[in-house]
Amino acid sequence: MRAARALTVLLVVWAAAIGAGVAVATKPSVQQQRQEQRYVQTAVLKAVNSAACAEVRVPATVTGSPPTSLLSILRVLRQPATPGENPPARITVHEPELYVNYVRFARSAFGRRWYVWVAGSNFRPPANVNRCLAAESADFHAELPSIPAALRAPTTAMFVMQLSADRRFDSRPLRPVGVSLFGLSAAGFGGGGGGGTAAEIEDRGMWLSESGGTGADPARTLFAGVVPDGVATVTLHYPAGKLGGFSRRTGPALTVTAHAVNNVVVVSVERAGSQANGAVTTTWRAADGTTIKTIRGGL
Repeated sequence: MRAARALTVLLVVWAAAIGAGVAVATKPSVQQQRQEQRYVQTAVLKAVNSAACAEVRVPATVTGSPPTSLLSILRVLRQPATPGENPPARITVHEPELYVNYVRFARSAFGRRWYVWVAGSNFRPPANVNRCLAAESADFHAELPSIPAALRAPTTAMFVMQLSADRRFDSRPLRPVGVSLFGLSAAGFGGGGGGGTAAEIEDRGMWLSESGGTGADPARTLFAGVVPDGVATVTLHYPAGKLGGFSRRTGPALTVTAHAVNNVVVVSVERAGSQANGAVTTTWRAADGTTIKTIRGGL
């Protein structure tokens, strides 16, 4: 029961109990629920802050090959890793389901080094989850005699249901394996995300966006995306109109073309918010200039 998420939902446990058919004579008042919440919080706080519940990071250990559906459409993953281009620690530490042999440096653009990698779910239950929940349960039952007799049963019911909710949270299914993109600046700052599947990348590409582009202009957006093999350039076309975001300015029609390097496209456009993400027509072209596809309805 990690306190940051668990204790925020204690007030709705009674509603969940009723919905699940648990025998509840009368729904307690909000005041009583809050009182029960305080008792539960006090009881488990020692365990939550103990070594039993300390976060245990699981290092990236997936050493096999990712799905062929991804390898077959992304040349950047098929090429050998460049000597000395080890994946940044920020990636390997925070991606426990990372395929460690398939992190590739794709290109430099807009002051960042862009990496492509393959990972499964970025969620993995804490390695010590059972020990943590057991410690919380022991502390709660040790605290139980100090709770007023009239509130012991409902408070115990709240705790038991919350413990069950935590177990379900930590055993939820992993999401499918996908491709992610990460941009790292020279100062060591960066960010990214994704998890795009092969079908999603072939359909529309996988795109990340950053408001403000690379400067302070509120009407600019930096787009970084992964596109399949065969796409040499990506053209973004915007009609004339509002620039969007926090800007009240309007601008003429805008067409920007960017080259794909190792399946990665990075481009800055003078549009923001819904104007950047929604009011755009995207055209993929091959190296000879022929149109591969035109996509309408946003990135």
